[in-house]
Amino acid sequence: MMRRTAASIGLALALVVLCTVNAMANRLSSASLTANCTKYTVTVGAFHLIVGKTYEVDFQFTATGPQGQSQLVMGKFFFTPTTSMGTFSNTKLFNPPLTNGWMLSNGIAVLTATGSTKHFASPPITVHCPVCEQANTGLSALL
Repeated sequence: MMRRTAASIGLALALVVLCTVNAMANRLSSASLTANCTKYTVTVGAFHLIVGKTYEVDFQFTATGPQGQSQLVMGKFFFTPTTSMGTFSNTKLFNPPLTNGWMLSNGIAVLTATGSTKHFASPPITVHCPVCEQANTGLSALL
């Protein structure tokens, strides 16, 4: 009787451990955004990944112009880890490029396999564009 009870308790504990490990699988540990006038990079940190499995990260953030106009920037990228944890990035171009004074805020990244989320761009990031970068219209033809 005592052995049966001990075996039942052991089985129950094993199930709890398995469920806990599964609930912790495929998690985001961080998310960040860097940007300049022509491009932006979304970076995520993730852990408890399955090596060789392809993961999808969906992201979005708000871009607010110097005149107050705003637009939602959305995208996704894929990565295939070679270890169970790591940092993964994707760079995309702004089209058209930003001018001076845009603010990037309210970002969120989602690892679609589990719904694990992380917020980024809080506080907002202000993009500063040098005048020469904004006025790059035929300068090379003058040289």
